[in-house]
Amino acid sequence: MAFGDDTTDTMLHGDLHFANILRAEREPWLVIDPKGLAGSAAFDAATIVRDRIDEIADDLSGGVLRRLATYSEAAEVDLDLSRRATQARAVSSALWERLHRQPRLGIDLADQLAELLV
Repeated sequence: MAFGDDTTDTMLHGDLHFANILRAEREPWLVIDPKGLAGSAAFDAATIVRDRIDEIADDLSGGVLRRLATYSEAAEVDLDLSRRATQARAVSSALWERLHRQPRLGIDLADQLAELLV
């Protein structure tokens, strides 16, 4: 499936990362601090991939691909679509960080993710 072909209109979190996912009593997991976006579930894959990147730094490629696969299965979204959405968000992030003169580390990570997911 091509990225532009996904016409699903899913409620998205918008800032889905490990600090916003909590173990809970009423449900096994509770997601907090949603931004309330709508679109393809593939959109949220990027924040899962780049969060706590130090944990997968020894094998960035393998770690990113494992996180994408895990997210895609859990969100029931096409793996290739998650990869493409993550790549698009990495490119967007790299551009934003350059325009706003952000620290080099953030730019380097965005560049690495964009290139890795080609």
